Amino acid sequence: GMSDYFFWIGPVLSLVIILLCSALLKNEFHIGGLIASLSIVFAVIWVYGLDNGVPLKMQQLFMVVAAVVLLTGIMFHWVSKIEHRVVIDPLLQIYNREYCSKIISEQAPMELSPPLSIAMVDIDHFKHVNDSYGHQAGDAVLYTVAQAVHADAVAHGGIVCRYGGEELAVFFPGKRVKETAAIMNTCRTTVEKILTDAGKKKIAVTVSVGVAERTESAQPVTLVMHAADKALYK
Repeated sequence: GMSDYFFWIGPVLSLVIILLCSALLKNEFHIGGLIASLSIVFAVIWVYGLDNGVPLKMQQLFMVVAAVVLLTGIMFHWVSKIEHRVVIDPLLQIYNREYCSKIISEQAPMELSPPLSIAMVDIDHFKHVNDSYGHQAGDAVLYTVAQAVHADAVAHGGIVCRYGGEELAVFFPGKRVKETAAIMNTCRTTVEKILTDAGKKKIAVTVSVGVAERTESAQPVTLVMHAADKALYK
């Protein structure tokens, strides 16, 4: 019965699993949800038991529910992984060019009405890095820079995409150009301090950033990007 401590093992364990999933797997939403849901199903089975005192129909129902929860969770996780692969750049682990095009054509699930700021980021003299240290080192530098920009931008509600070879586009929905310029300036100094390991050498690079703002809905996003690109070359 409920006064028996053995009765509470299942529910308490389930609660611990749910809390752990919330804390540790919030970014792996589908896996976290799957584990949490299954723990609830098994907690119910634990409480009701699977013995001669429980009607057969009830026992069968428990098993069917457990199987359905498992299958649904696996399907969701599988679909999310495919989706992830479609929009993420495999080298830089940020949104890819295709997703960037989706944002530009306003087909991405993202608020693009003014104010919207766009920052364009380019690694200075990147060709020199490739020529001096080789393409593998170049890739390592690209990854380091992309991750640094991503970390800083995401903290302020930004979305980072790979735009070209070593060029990144950062979208800031709801932000004015002044605020975005400050965020990106901090990001620029962050990148300057990073050293990328390339064999026995450590490589330091700098980035140039251009920022522009969409002030009215009639302006196409491409126009704002060109303005940011123009600012970048200054």
